[in-house]
Amino acid sequence: MCNQYTPAKPRAIADLFDVPEPAFDYPARAYKGYKAPMLRRPQGGTGLVVEEGHFALVPFFAKAIKLSYDTLNARTETIATAASYRGPWKRRQFCLIPMHTFTEPNYESGKSQWWDVYRRDGEAFAVAGLYDRWTSPEGEKYWSFTLPTINSDQHPLMNRFHKLGKEKRSIVVLTPSAYDTWLDAKTDEQARSVFQLFDEGQFDAGPVPAAPARADSTPGQLQV
Repeated sequence: MCNQYTPAKPRAIADLFDVPEPAFDYPARAYKGYKAPMLRRPQGGTGLVVEEGHFALVPFFAKAIKLSYDTLNARTETIATAASYRGPWKRRQFCLIPMHTFTEPNYESGKSQWWDVYRRDGEAFAVAGLYDRWTSPEGEKYWSFTLPTINSDQHPLMNRFHKLGKEKRSIVVLTPSAYDTWLDAKTDEQARSVFQLFDEGQFDAGPVPAAPARADSTPGQLQV
């Protein structure tokens, strides 16, 4: 499970996807409800649109933004049937979430310690996301997303995280060649073809120097 990450910086997003830099500010670290860039296909178009998204999907049918359950991650085994995700999945509301690092708990020392996972070359990367758009009674729009996860029990890096004896899970890190496959998937089979573990040789991980704090920003508010 991934419940926090470091969004890619604006310049890195522009370089990685050949799009304008995000036109909004966002915090250095994303937690539940925090603003962060997401990239999606424009309806009926090509290219990419950078949206001001929020981490943790708020389904279109929700009564309010604050949910009584967690939607940070979506298990790929049930993403097509779970109430919060089956609508966006059926509508192929797939997006890319650009990152510099994502953070997981490591228990190898006997207690939980946050570790960042990052590319060895220091470059930004993108992971698969599923988005939805919630509309308030006043007509305000709120874009949000969840990160699909897959089993990683056999992955040399990702199986080092979370408690001993618990199933290991990983978000879906995409290669550039898989971006279009994910964004343009028309069938479940095409979409699921990108649900693969990333090449551990290109990534590394290490302890976060200081415990990540939520005080660097407050969750994003509704944006029209």
